[in-house]
Amino acid sequence: MVGAGDNSSRNVKSFSPGFGFVQLEACHMVRILLLEAHPVVRRVLHRILQTQPDFFVVGEATDGWIALDLLDRLGATVVISEFALPGLNGVEVARCIKRRFPECKVILFSLRDDPVYVTYALAHGVERYISKLAPVDDLLEGIRAVSGLKV
Repeated sequence: MVGAGDNSSRNVKSFSPGFGFVQLEACHMVRILLLEAHPVVRRVLHRILQTQPDFFVVGEATDGWIALDLLDRLGATVVISEFALPGLNGVEVARCIKRRFPECKVILFSLRDDPVYVTYALAHGVERYISKLAPVDDLLEGIRAVSGLKV
């Protein structure tokens, strides 16, 4: 599933599959791709992110292969990914992203919080791990931090 959400009040054009051209604010925004298999989680996350004036969700994907295809077309600067996905898991996606899009940052947003797993993910292309049980502000601050924005 892909989508750009309702950001038609912004003022720079960007193409989004299935939605045509949508308006974006100037290029100071963090362009985010959501990679989450669960529709309710994806929708809630999208709605939370679109409340932030410096974030723009460029698309959504339900598996790693779709996410890589969307990155080619939409140019996200941050990918927020779950670990357990159909096809490639979140760490495999992070590895592929780092090879193909080295400037793109990957945040693993997951319930899995085993320290061994988190260390493994951080060693293989994930910039930051954020638990789905953490406060929303942790996620927002994490996105800003990996994007180089003031936190």
